[in-house]
Amino acid sequence: MPLDRRVLGNMDIFLGWTGTASCEIAKILKKAFGNFLGVTVFMSDIDLSLIGGSKSWKDGLDNALFRSSYYFFIISPDSTSSEWMAYEAGAIHAISRQEREINTYVLLFGVEADKMPRCLDDYNAVRLDRDIWEGVFMKMCEDIKKLPGSSGILDNKKMDMQEWFTYFWGVIHRDVNSILENLKSELQSQERDISDRGLDGTSTRWLK
Repeated sequence: MPLDRRVLGNMDIFLGWTGTASCEIAKILKKAFGNFLGVTVFMSDIDLSLIGGSKSWKDGLDNALFRSSYYFFIISPDSTSSEWMAYEAGAIHAISRQEREINTYVLLFGVEADKMPRCLDDYNAVRLDRDIWEGVFMKMCEDIKKLPGSSGILDNKKMDMQEWFTYFWGVIHRDVNSILENLKSELQSQERDISDRGLDGTSTRWLK
């Protein structure tokens, strides 16, 4: 199936993720970006209906990537490098070089930049920091306003953009931190279980 090279009259966002926690974070961001910015947000786990095989899956990703003005890779402590993450990173590089630039960021949640997959080394890493996120949010607002007929959700708000960002930040910071705390508890529980079992897999609790 060929790429859907439609006129880029709106600003689509593509959310890339790998791992259970990053999937849940992507769902939070999908809802928040849609509600607060009025943009189309693509997440494969929800929006990709072509599941008839690897070729259909690849075509669906290609179409979504080509439509996107922003791409966010979501990295959490349980994220691992994957074939699809490497594919998406390569596709973004090709589109930016041959067609147009895609604003690309690696969103780090509970991890440091040196822990992210090597295929993402060329992209901007963003920590869960209010000041950094505000800069990205404001840039997105300005880009949206430049698009004909696509800034209504922002123009209709009586509050200024800093206040609007405060609401946005409150939502994602609260919900993302909840996910990270749950993940931390799960990982600590797994570590205790491994410690209890010992190196040979035999329970050592009777020794304590």
